[in-house]
Amino acid sequence: MKRLILAAMITLLAGCVGAPAPDQISRLTELETQVAALQAEAKLARLELADERERADVQLYLTRQEVAAAKREASTLKAKCGAACAQ
Repeated sequence: MKRLILAAMITLLAGCVGAPAPDQISRLTELETQVAALQAEAKLARLELADERERADVQLYLTRQEVAAAKREASTLKAKCGAACAQ
């Protein structure tokens, strides 16, 4: 068993050290193309995520402004009607 594992490791090592076969070169080219495509997709996803976050931040800001305006309006109404509003 150990000899079989050792033989497999030597074969792998010899394949890595020797000149690359044409099929290895084409596979490498294929993988490099795939990596480039995935990197482009990841960049687009990051940009879309950044846009979504910016929209969410703006929406949160507007919601907070609406809440503040509603609190001011409620405070004004309470001040106008006095004790009757407190009940």
